Amino acid sequence: MSTLPGDASETLSGKRPADAKIDEAAEEATMNTEDDFEEEDASALVATFQGTIVGIRYYKGTAHAGEYVSLVREPDNPYDANAIRVDNMAGDKVGHLKRQQAAILAPWMDRAGEHALSVEGTIPHQGNSFNMPVTVELITHAPEKELAAHAQQLEQQLKKSVGRKFQYRSALRTAGNNSTKAATGPTVESQEMMNWAARQAEELDQLFEQQSAQQLANLPAVSTPSQLQTTLLEYQQTGLGWLVRQDTQPKLPFYEKRKEQGRQVWHCSISNSSQAEEPKPFRGGMLCDEMGLGKTLQMISLILAAPPATATAPQCTLIVCPVSVMANWEQQIGMHVEEGALSVGIYQGPSRGNLLPQIKSGAINVLLVSYNTLASDYTKVFGKPNGKGPATKKRKVNSIFDQEMHRVVLDEAHTIRSTKTRVFHACSQLDARSRWALTGSPIINRCDDVHALLHFLRVQPLGDKKIFQRAISVPIQRGDDAGLACLRVAMSHVALRRSKATANVQLTEKTVQLNRVSFEGSEAHKEVYDALFGTVKMAFQAVLQDGENAVLGQYSHIFTKLMRLRQACCSAKLVPMEHRERAILIWKELQQRDLSKQLTAKEGLKLLEKLKGAFSELAELPECAVCLTEMEESQCVILKTCSHVFCDQCIAKVLSANPNCPLCRKGFQKSDMIKKSDASKAASTEGEEKDGDDKIPIDDDSIAKSPKIQALLATIKSMEPDSKGVIFSQFTSFLTLIGQALEEAGHTFVRLDGSMSAAKRSDAVRDFSSDEDNSPRFFLASLHAAGTGINLTRGTHACMMDVWWNAAIEEQAMDRIHRIGQTKPVTVHRFVMKDSLEERIVELQEAKSLQSKGALQKLKPEEQRRSRLRDLKGLLMIED
Repeated sequence: MSTLPGDASETLSGKRPADAKIDEAAEEATMNTEDDFEEEDASALVATFQGTIVGIRYYKGTAHAGEYVSLVREPDNPYDANAIRVDNMAGDKVGHLKRQQAAILAPWMDRAGEHALSVEGTIPHQGNSFNMPVTVELITHAPEKELAAHAQQLEQQLKKSVGRKFQYRSALRTAGNNSTKAATGPTVESQEMMNWAARQAEELDQLFEQQSAQQLANLPAVSTPSQLQTTLLEYQQTGLGWLVRQDTQPKLPFYEKRKEQGRQVWHCSISNSSQAEEPKPFRGGMLCDEMGLGKTLQMISLILAAPPATATAPQCTLIVCPVSVMANWEQQIGMHVEEGALSVGIYQGPSRGNLLPQIKSGAINVLLVSYNTLASDYTKVFGKPNGKGPATKKRKVNSIFDQEMHRVVLDEAHTIRSTKTRVFHACSQLDARSRWALTGSPIINRCDDVHALLHFLRVQPLGDKKIFQRAISVPIQRGDDAGLACLRVAMSHVALRRSKATANVQLTEKTVQLNRVSFEGSEAHKEVYDALFGTVKMAFQAVLQDGENAVLGQYSHIFTKLMRLRQACCSAKLVPMEHRERAILIWKELQQRDLSKQLTAKEGLKLLEKLKGAFSELAELPECAVCLTEMEESQCVILKTCSHVFCDQCIAKVLSANPNCPLCRKGFQKSDMIKKSDASKAASTEGEEKDGDDKIPIDDDSIAKSPKIQALLATIKSMEPDSKGVIFSQFTSFLTLIGQALEEAGHTFVRLDGSMSAAKRSDAVRDFSSDEDNSPRFFLASLHAAGTGINLTRGTHACMMDVWWNAAIEEQAMDRIHRIGQTKPVTVHRFVMKDSLEERIVELQEAKSLQSKGALQKLKPEEQRRSRLRDLKGLLMIED
């Protein structure tokens, strides 16, 4: 393998330029910008209207039974100021809505602002030569948290203005509830809906496996490429055959030629519509094999097995992936491919544009780029995406988006699942002959996640969001099995997924041990934890007196405080010293109160506000989420309204243009902008004013090793002398403490976290995987940075030092060790503090096992809020 970095001065030597460092924290922050965090609107059906299309004999456009039609206002129509035109999917005029019906709908279609309604239509059955029926739906769109109340309000207004002329649907049912009282009281989901949701979860689990036999039938015979030095397993060889077929044979699965009214048309079975022009076929698909089955190896095999047909065709396969996965692609190509068979380019660093001529000339076979770099280039060329049509260049510069690729591959493709992000728009803008998405999780939160992938793959017509929603996501939301059936058909044409059971893969034995660690003997750690837990619980109980909605309004603040509690479970040192002191002092004050006098709701809210300092995330200087640069303390500006932090220059620009927090969208004023240095001085002064006798000696020197670190060292002593281990934590500051303890105990280690460049990550994995006597014994890994995409099978012990809300995240990390290529039994040690929040998180993980499977029908917006409230009560040990 030869590697070309993004620097013209480099040759095929594999060296990287010194300035090509990519920080994963910056990559994550790519999506932490104003355009990426715009809240997704949800929709609710307010009412249906049985209408009639007239005048159809005067127009050439036709509409079929089941076809979606557009209703377009014609305020300038010379015959009727209320005219509403009906167009078919191809944009041809079909007719007009009957005059009397248009008079009812027109005022609602003309409304603007928060009372606006969108109007959609479907042809229920064919009519005659003069008119045809149409089912009109009035739909409201609003942020999820406001949707139920907004829909209810509009429904009431419709009833007053048009009475019985509409057939009403409960607005809240389609927004996810069966009761119109759900906006003000608890939601009780009917047993029927619960059973249907459970059925969907089961459907999703079986969706791919039921189809795999059919998908893999009659595959072309494909030989293992001669340049591949690894013998493919049977299911991988079969998968290669499917990949080659999808990559080389254009597909139009949802269209057929037919004649209508004497002309040849293409009829779509998804939208029940016809069009004169031939749709564009797609090449490619989704490889969704379960993690650990070798999606990377199968894709490398495809690159070798299906090269460009001619020397003049585009030569390059572009692989877009998280920066943490780039090193794995390099290593896998080097491990499995004959030396010199593929030249690999690394598109990163300020000189990356110098690679463009080599890509065009065919000198590079495989080009690696991170999602962050691609999104950055998109912004430079096209500016901020507006979602209102094709992107147009803002700058006349040559870029990666001008290069025609042989194929483009998205690894960890669920990264683009939100269609409002720059990452999604950047990937969609790439030009390639075939397009691939690799992911073990095509559906993360909802079925709309799949739409983003279908759009990227250019699968017509489901790449169109409106058609996807009307054919799939809306029926699924309403409990209609037709939506799930449509999704099943669609995925059978574009996706392949095998589980380990389906692939008949026998992995080595894996044992998971839950180690409950006691605070006993660690007074300082217990004191800090108790103070943090006690104050949050008391504040929560107080605010709860104002009702559940009051608590949900403080959800983000409470969630932040729970994160600090989880850090305290790891080590009290993770909580900054002044914050420990403040929390303990507040807790002492609360304990001295008359316990018969419960805090009022107002006092609870005030306490939450006061605790912001104790739970601030500013223990370490962050990067600005707008410009992605690390800030000095003098540059940090805190927004009082939400406690988010930005550099002074960026937030000043936001203030002048659109004064909403780029992360949470809360409005703010100039008076809400507080310098970090001023906040630190105020906190310091407040601490000095306290009685010296109240101060608790809890500086770092006085705090011994945390119970968890002591338990880890004890576990290491019980490991086999020649074994290696991987130690995971989501907190990089905890990894630092662990590293110090390992050094003191004489253990060697390497580390991988989000602050490291791709080259250093690659070096760390290579050193740990070595069998040399002096190779490091332990691998310290950030759960996020190393949770996916890398191979750590040299280790046989995985130490999970803290728990994550979603057990699937931890399981992904375990799969870095327990996967194909592992030849020894694997032991996983999960460290959990006894009688703490962590134990209850583990219980919550088990209770949420149905959802963690990725059910298509997850809880609706209002149900999610109620579920969160129940979870919070359980975590804080508050009885209903």
